[in-house]
Amino acid sequence: MMMRIAGVLIISLVLCPCFGSVAGTLNSQPNSEELLDSLEIVVYDQEKSVDWLKVVDAIVKLGEMGIPEAKPLLVDILRREAPLKLVEGVPLPGIMPPLEMLKAAAIDSLVKLGDKENLPEIEKIAQTTKFQALREKARGALLALQQQ
Repeated sequence: MMMRIAGVLIISLVLCPCFGSVAGTLNSQPNSEELLDSLEIVVYDQEKSVDWLKVVDAIVKLGEMGIPEAKPLLVDILRREAPLKLVEGVPLPGIMPPLEMLKAAAIDSLVKLGDKENLPEIEKIAQTTKFQALREKARGALLALQQQ
């Protein structure tokens, strides 16, 4: 009897957190205001430490959700030159610095939003970046936007 109770308790302790995270994922839609706020921090408070992975995720979600209010913030991310200050413990990307990863995500989202107005900003990235992956991303975006 004691073994059965212990087994049920162990299974409950293992499975309950999993059910909670699955239910949270299924029931929660990203809030566009919160996503925009995470971009505003990068744009307007360059002294604040950020988790670049969460910001990239917010950029991607805003593009997928088709939130046009994100366009000016995405363009401001493309214009940013100061390196990001990162929160402690966040892993660094291997291919480019975190700011360039944000710029790549911003370019993708601008394409999803069909933002032809800011072709010059994307062109500037294509011409000035020293990172080949970002240069190729910008060139591909220019072609995609011109064909839309």
